[in-house]
Amino acid sequence: MNNTAIIDLGSNSVRMSIVDRDSGKTVLQTKRAIKLSEGMNSDMILRTEPIRRCAIALLEFSDIMRKAGVTSVFAVATAAVRKAKNQAEFLEQIKRETGIEIRVIDGKTESELDFLGVMSKTDIKDAVILDTGGGSMEIIGARDGKMIDCESIQIGSRSIKELFFEGGETEESRDRAKREVKRIMDGIKWLDEFSGVPVIGIGGCNRTVARICMEGGGKVGYIESYEADRKKVFEIFDLIGKCEVSERGNIKGITPDRTDIIYGGLLPLIVLMEKLSSGSLVVTDAGLRDGIAEKICKKC
Repeated sequence: MNNTAIIDLGSNSVRMSIVDRDSGKTVLQTKRAIKLSEGMNSDMILRTEPIRRCAIALLEFSDIMRKAGVTSVFAVATAAVRKAKNQAEFLEQIKRETGIEIRVIDGKTESELDFLGVMSKTDIKDAVILDTGGGSMEIIGARDGKMIDCESIQIGSRSIKELFFEGGETEESRDRAKREVKRIMDGIKWLDEFSGVPVIGIGGCNRTVARICMEGGGKVGYIESYEADRKKVFEIFDLIGKCEVSERGNIKGITPDRTDIIYGGLLPLIVLMEKLSSGSLVVTDAGLRDGIAEKICKKC
């Protein structure tokens, strides 16, 4: 057994895959909701309580790794740690308390890994990939199965919530948030070359759309690839918008850790689909960790 743990430390969740490097197969996947970027948008400082939650989750992962016979760990951090002014102190504390050394990757590297992961799990060659995380979103243009361009935007589901909806999701605050996301999308000129292509959505909020669609069929596991037409995506967004935050947990497919960020987290998807006139959304659980697995297994 030659097991490697791949850890993706994001702004809202920390996820781990354990991969058998000999076969390339994923033998275990798990995640914890830690809301690492909670409260950091005003000064870009990671707060004490989210750091504590992160350390607890990583200690739990360490126990899982030990039982699974993991021989190597590849851990990366994305937007929250990337933006944090106390990044160095955070990384040192986590290494001291958990023994896990984390590498911070930039937005371009994150986009490239997202692309590799998605292409390894889907057969769609022409698309725009949207990875909406808690503190950033990565937008990747794919043509003929090749990555044409990418953009990493330092705003995500949790930062949208904290920047625009701290006083509640009023009509005015929703309009302001949508205008800002539209302004950002309009500034990405290469998107004009992808009119009409499907959007491939990754990240927790985008996966929630598929989970809402699929809950009628029972318990949802790993999503290899799920396609929802434009009408259904917009219906789900409207449904979420009509619900109070406290009521969103009643919608099957929305997990408790996403009720407060799901509306803002889906705004980039809605704006992008409108901009591209996309007829469908394809959702997959594939992403950054699968991209890392592709890279490390090719080196075996």
